[in-house]
Amino acid sequence: MNIFDLHASVVADYRDFVRSFFTVADDRARAFVEQTLDVEARLWPDFLL
Repeated sequence: MNIFDLHASVVADYRDFVRSFFTVADDRARAFVEQTLDVEARLWPDFLL
């Protein structure tokens, strides 16, 4: 496993951990949260080299 695969694995595990803390009932709010977590990746920025 190289460092980039390790980074992707850690981020995926952390994303699952963060999602386990909340349930969003409203469809629009859920879409916003999913976009913020997946597309914008605000809680886990890209690695710096």
